[in-house]
Amino acid sequence: MLIKLSAATRLPHVVDWNPAGVQYGDTMAVVGGNNGSVLLDTVYLFDLRTNGWLLLPNRLSEAKADVTAFTVSKSVFRKCD
Repeated sequence: MLIKLSAATRLPHVVDWNPAGVQYGDTMAVVGGNNGSVLLDTVYLFDLRTNGWLLLPNRLSEAKADVTAFTVSKSVFRKCD
């Protein structure tokens, strides 16, 4: 699926330097980065229904830029009890 972004779909906060972008299902996430003065610990998910960005409540354990993000199937991990 192609996601078309425009000025109306910009992130709600500046993310200038080196966030990670990753496909997540039929959408995408932007993880970390730098806003020009501080490193970010944020994770944004693009919401296809609203054509906008959703700031997720989960944060990185440490603010980071120059990172890599990827998805992994749940089957890779042992089941937690």
